[in-house]
Amino acid sequence: MGTWSIKNLDNDDAGDWFNALLAYSRKKSIYPYLNKILTTEAYIESEDSSSVLALLEVLNDYIKGHEVFEETDKFARIPDEEFREIIQLTLQASEKILNHEAGSEIVALWQESKEYEAWLGYQHELMQFLQAYLKGEVEKIKPPKRKRIRVKEGDIFFVEDVNSFGELLTLGERKRFGKVIFVSKRYRDMIIYLPSEQCFSERPESIEGLRFMAKPHYTYDDEIKWGNWPIVANQTVSEAESQLTMRRVGGWLKYKDDVIRLCTPEDDKGYPKQLLSGIGAAYYRLNQL
Repeated sequence: MGTWSIKNLDNDDAGDWFNALLAYSRKKSIYPYLNKILTTEAYIESEDSSSVLALLEVLNDYIKGHEVFEETDKFARIPDEEFREIIQLTLQASEKILNHEAGSEIVALWQESKEYEAWLGYQHELMQFLQAYLKGEVEKIKPPKRKRIRVKEGDIFFVEDVNSFGELLTLGERKRFGKVIFVSKRYRDMIIYLPSEQCFSERPESIEGLRFMAKPHYTYDDEIKWGNWPIVANQTVSEAESQLTMRRVGGWLKYKDDVIRLCTPEDDKGYPKQLLSGIGAAYYRLNQL
């Protein structure tokens, strides 16, 4: 399932869907996923469930004014009547995932986990909040306006602790710098960066002697552009570092935003797969280094 917490955006399938949400219209990024769940009588696959439950979480965060939507504000352009319909369909689809007679893979997978009860309780909490919104018991909160920072290739930033959805994300005593080696123009907000080899308990005053791993990480630029991961310098991206943007994306080998070819068996062994991390996954993967 590729998950790292009970939260619905913290798995690989949900990350792929969220990238689609930011990139495409709701006709492509919302309704097909809901309709697939609502119309099926067959066993529900985990990949389909992950997208709908991610939407359940995103709707909660949007109504609560989470700042990730300050730039895209995907839902703000939807008429209120249609927005309420999307919520109703999401609630129906989520309920079906949790209680489908033919079975649901994501439920079965979580039932094998010690965290099943916590995960199930979290889904009910998300659903109850949307039900309260539809009843007029809670109102949407508008996120505060903040100055956006333009992220550039070569930017060196420090991964500070951040608060995400009420949870503290931290690298503890092993904090790192990152170097942006690629800013995508095709996939909105996506960057590739290299983590520093050195770790720090707090941000040092000097970055002299700082070295970076030849290990690309794929994520969004949100924490940098909102100042949560402060930029401390800019350094030219070397040719060797640029070559590290070679990766496998959906069966294709890509260099930066350019398609090189269909992946060969040798490519599958020689190049990393682009696993685009949300904020929780970004900290998880840095903590595994």
